[in-house]
Amino acid sequence: MPIEPVLPESELHTRVIQRIEEGRLPLMLPTRINAGYGTGAQCDLCDQPISATRVEYEVFDQRTGRHFYFHVACHSLWQCECAERLRDTPSSPQQP
Repeated sequence: MPIEPVLPESELHTRVIQRIEEGRLPLMLPTRINAGYGTGAQCDLCDQPISATRVEYEVFDQRTGRHFYFHVACHSLWQCECAERLRDTPSSPQQP
């Protein structure tokens, strides 16, 4: 089953930054990911369908109630960008 990116990695990297900044992709590190054969859903990063010959990752954002779908490589790029941004973001003070 192929796991390489559908689009060039440089284009995906540009898209992930843009979509996080626009709010089209959440800035989060999910604790649960559903994976399986592609269902034909459109990838939320590259906008290409996830065919049955590829792995599809589904992520649920509890804050918004929205489901996000990714190819493996697209998910990986999104999560790397999220981890980098969250690492560089100062923690908010703890509420009593």
